[in-house]
Amino acid sequence: HPVQTSAVDFISCRALLLATFFWLISFHTFLKYRQSRGWAAAGWVSFSLFLFSMGLLSKEMAVSLPAVLVLYELLFPAESRRKWKHWLVFVPYGLVVVAYIKLKLAMQGRLSGDNALFTVPVYILSQAKLLLVYLRLLLFPFNQNIDYHAAPASGLDAVVLFAFALIALFVLLLFKYRKNRPAIAFFGGWFLMVHAPESSFFPIDDLLVEYRLYLSSAGLFALAAIGLAGFSDRRARYVVLVAVALVSCTLTFTRNALWTDGFALWADAANKSPGNARSLFNAGDALAGKGKFDAAIPWLVKAAAMPNSPYLMNLVYYRLGNCYRMTNDLNNAEKYALKVKALRNSDMRDDVYENLAEAYFVSGRYSDSARISKLQTQLSGSPQAHYNLAVSLMMLGRYPEARDQMATVLGLSLDNYEVRLNLSRIYQKLGDRANAVINAERAASTAADSAQAAEADGLLMELGGGR
Repeated sequence: HPVQTSAVDFISCRALLLATFFWLISFHTFLKYRQSRGWAAAGWVSFSLFLFSMGLLSKEMAVSLPAVLVLYELLFPAESRRKWKHWLVFVPYGLVVVAYIKLKLAMQGRLSGDNALFTVPVYILSQAKLLLVYLRLLLFPFNQNIDYHAAPASGLDAVVLFAFALIALFVLLLFKYRKNRPAIAFFGGWFLMVHAPESSFFPIDDLLVEYRLYLSSAGLFALAAIGLAGFSDRRARYVVLVAVALVSCTLTFTRNALWTDGFALWADAANKSPGNARSLFNAGDALAGKGKFDAAIPWLVKAAAMPNSPYLMNLVYYRLGNCYRMTNDLNNAEKYALKVKALRNSDMRDDVYENLAEAYFVSGRYSDSARISKLQTQLSGSPQAHYNLAVSLMMLGRYPEARDQMATVLGLSLDNYEVRLNLSRIYQKLGDRANAVINAERAASTAADSAQAAEADGLLMELGGGR
């Protein structure tokens, strides 16, 4: 089914695939437990619990398994296991869930949602409304999008009320069929229960993503199979089956083809969801990754002009600055480097400033290189920033300042061939031959190859020294 392409093609969904794998095998081993007795039954249920734990550690959606197992037990009770003691088997599943919640809170401090963009009531209303979109994608999988950028519900509007009414009607129908058609009740409950963990009470920043249907949709597909099996006309049954298979395969193949090109995938998302800064950024980033920096800039500029989270702003400004740097537009490169500076807790500032300072240095703009490196030393105080500043000052003929920066570099434990060689040249310009020779000898002793060794020896010859 084309709606499953996101779960399969998106590498970040590998956790979902792994959780689904453990979920299904845990369910299967629980069924084996129901068919066994004694030590064999204990072994099967223990294995099921282990697999359930692995599923939870893969992705939170696996938490739905105990509810599905209880539903199965209610609808298909084993004749020899109707005593109340049999229900004690579900206690360990509950304990695994409690242990998982405690572990997650201890390690992450939260259950879901990195930034808590939505309150629980808003998230519930939004998910009820978006359930209609999920159903539409399953029935009519057209106009798919890797990043829907869905808007949250603004209240109990007509669409939300209709969605809640539809859910209530669905539940009532499942309840009605619980005795005479338990398979219908089970697979309908499967869909609701598996879909619920990520689409009900625990807010997640992305309101609508196709991969949430990966396991839950199996329930609806099973209902469709039951309905198709009910066709009295066998020929009609096969005609419908073949038609659905051909359409699904064609749409899936087409959708998969789009995933082979990162730019095409994100450009498609940006065109379908105007105002989605993340899609614009990813489209530009894909072009930049191919070395098409000029083509990437318009996409990134559009993304930079839209309201973003601080994290995404860092990414946009960082990539945009690099694109301008790679196209030798250093003024704009600095403009966006300064914007990265303005964002707190930026992990990218050192990289941005170091690249920009290097670009200025290579182009012969030593004053600008020194200015940017000095800003970097004020922001992070990294030894590499002090070294870059020292070399720029040396090129400007400001040797005393360059010497002081090199002293700071050594004090920060950055001591290598380049540092010693340039420090020797600085002392040479200051007329301090003794220190110049000492550092040239240190450079020669740390040379990584014959070329570096020859360069250091050449400097020693100029100084009248030698090894």
